[in-house]
Amino acid sequence: QAKAYKEMWDELVTEINGETISVNLALAKISKVRQITSGFSYIQGKEPVMFKTNPKINELKEVVDEIGNKPIIIFCQYKWEIKTICELFPQRAFALYSETEEKDDVIKQFTASSSGILVAHPASGGIGLNFNNCDYMIFFSLDYSYMNYYQARGRIMRAGKKNNATYIHILCEKSIDMEIYKSLQNKEDNNELFRKLIGVKA
Repeated sequence: QAKAYKEMWDELVTEINGETISVNLALAKISKVRQITSGFSYIQGKEPVMFKTNPKINELKEVVDEIGNKPIIIFCQYKWEIKTICELFPQRAFALYSETEEKDDVIKQFTASSSGILVAHPASGGIGLNFNNCDYMIFFSLDYSYMNYYQARGRIMRAGKKNNATYIHILCEKSIDMEIYKSLQNKEDNNELFRKLIGVKA
């Protein structure tokens, strides 16, 4: 993945499992390297292509195992991530994103569960909802927007919360993940972040 990441960043093209991935715009490049850090890449008109091993997913498994049978929210940016993570925890996971049908039912089932895992996109699960039943939130991939990030964090720290909230970020070292995380901690807006990212070296 590190090799593919560097090739995409430097040359706007790489190969994953025999499939060529290429882009011609800086913003498209940013999207592709974000996907690569999560262990996959979308190809127009085809199914996503995956790396044979995925350290980020493996790290997620370890974190979830360490937390144990308690409610957890995992925020992701891509449909592939949401589907893949739900497949890892088929007995516990609830998906919440743009294509989810009966969103209200999914929310009710998760809030009623003592060990459920809500795997969600911030636009679907990060605004206006109350998940005080949950003390653990994992960011598997990050949104560019500080406001979306702030709103997402607030879902498990609402009025009347009795326990502390724990936030965990799974980041690929020396990658765009770290740059986005730093930008969010500094409350930078999207324009500041994109200017920085375009100048970032792999």
